[in-house]
Amino acid sequence: MSYASSAWWRALREADSSVYTKAFNEVFVIGGISITPLVIAAFGTFYLQEFISGPPTRLLPDILWMALLGGQLYFYSMSFIAAVVWHSGQDLKKPFPLRIVFWCVSTILLMVCTFFFTISPTLSTTSVTGLSIASTIVYLLSALMYFLILIFREIEPPDIARQTRESEENLTDRVMRRRGVRE
Repeated sequence: MSYASSAWWRALREADSSVYTKAFNEVFVIGGISITPLVIAAFGTFYLQEFISGPPTRLLPDILWMALLGGQLYFYSMSFIAAVVWHSGQDLKKPFPLRIVFWCVSTILLMVCTFFFTISPTLSTTSVTGLSIASTIVYLLSALMYFLILIFREIEPPDIARQTRESEENLTDRVMRRRGVRE
């Protein structure tokens, strides 16, 4: 990892808590609103089934979990992935060495989503267990990446020249003290 990249990670650790709160709120609201149709569809399926054919054969939590873990999270992951690519491509004049990392991880997640869409465009012929685990992991990773890119967009870029100069001065000072030249 280059010094510039480590400076960005250090800036991330030292960011104000309000930056984290703002980023978390944005991810939570966008993620929550985006999966609301799945939740509403699960409730609709449950109550419509009861209305049409009598008592439901499956319980509401089962229908809800099938809706959320049936592979549909891949579609919602794509919105987070697209936002990550968009935000990491903004302000190209600002030095951001982690940009390539975000683009590469986004490309990998995009290929995973495409792989599952290619196997089964309706997501009905793939293994439900494997599909649900993979779609959940992809969704959570894309949400985490979106969270991180929002924070990186808010924090000031580290002054790498100043940090290098300070590190050099500290090292020089320590060496001079060790040799007895300075006290």
